[in-house]
Amino acid sequence: MVSFSHERRSGRDRRSGGDRRQLDRRQPRESEESYTYEEDPEKVVEMTAHLGEVWYAKGRDLFDRNEHEDAEKAFKKALDIRPDIGGAWFLLACIESSRGRKNESLSMLAKAVELEPEYKDKAKSHTSFRKVGDDGDFLKIVR
Repeated sequence: MVSFSHERRSGRDRRSGGDRRQLDRRQPRESEESYTYEEDPEKVVEMTAHLGEVWYAKGRDLFDRNEHEDAEKAFKKALDIRPDIGGAWFLLACIESSRGRKNESLSMLAKAVELEPEYKDKAKSHTSFRKVGDDGDFLKIVR
């Protein structure tokens, strides 16, 4: 095992807080990936698309924990990056429906169904849409 001058036998770092923070502000190492659009546009687009999925996953997790306000923010960030994530539109529609905002909810549900038609069946059975289940506009979307 190699020991460094800043490590104690216990493995704890004995440098001052300022020295450790300065390391956090360092430039990326050569082994760390960093891209600019000019260098590799395809890689930047791929990484950005992945970021949209990350925000969507965070939103789903928050939605499952009934933290709807934070979930809404995460879904909106995901859709800013990738507006083609049908699940984010669907769960935003669920949030809006549970708040009683029928028009907003139905427009988001229509977008989700347009992107991924399997959300028609999910909307029919989802508890968030019970209040609008007999509404003519809702039935047009899910048919």
